[in-house]
Amino acid sequence: IPYDLEGGQDILNHPDSEKLFLIMRAVQGVRNNQEGVDLFTLLNYSFMGCDYLETLKLSRLAAERKINLWEAMADNLKFEKVYKLLGALQLDEAEGPFTVFFEKLINKTGFLDWCLKSEEAIEKLNVLNSLFSEIKRLNVADPKLNLEKFLEIIDLMKNQKIAVNEWDIDARSNAVLLTTAHRAKGREFETV
Repeated sequence: IPYDLEGGQDILNHPDSEKLFLIMRAVQGVRNNQEGVDLFTLLNYSFMGCDYLETLKLSRLAAERKINLWEAMADNLKFEKVYKLLGALQLDEAEGPFTVFFEKLINKTGFLDWCLKSEEAIEKLNVLNSLFSEIKRLNVADPKLNLEKFLEIIDLMKNQKIAVNEWDIDARSNAVLLTTAHRAKGREFETV
C-alpha cells in the first residue's frame, strides 16, 4: 500500500543532510590540513563526478608517498576539477554570510542538481529547504556564523539530541497518510 509519511523527521540525521555536513567537514579539513576520511568519502559521492577506481588509485598513491589525499590530488589532472572546487569553497566560506556559502556549496558541488534529478526529488528538496531555513535562523542569531561554528553547533545539537524537524509537505497523492493524532488535529480528511 503506498503511503505518505507526514513531515517532522529530524533532518540533522537525514542521509542527505549528512552528505552536506560531510562536504563541509571536507572543506574545513582541507583548510586545516586534517581532511582524513571525509575527503575520500566525498570523492565517492556520485554528484562529485569522480571515478571510483581513480579515487582508490589516488588513495593508494597517497599512502605509498606518505602524503595526505589533498596533496595527492594537487598533482592529479583527473581530480583537478574537485581540487579547484574545494579551494573555491574555502574562499567562498571566508567571504561572507554563511547562508551565501551554503547556497554556493549546494550549487557548485552539484548537490542541488543531484537532488532535482532524483526520483525522491520532492523529499530531498524538502530536507534541503528545511536545513537551509535552520541555517538562516542560525545566521540571523549569529551574523558572524562560519563553517567551524556551524559544524560545532550541529555536533552539539546531535549530541544533545536536539532535533530540527523537517517541514511538512502539503502534497496530495493517492496514498495513505501516516501521521500522529497531534499533527492531524484541525485537519480535514475524506476518509479516516
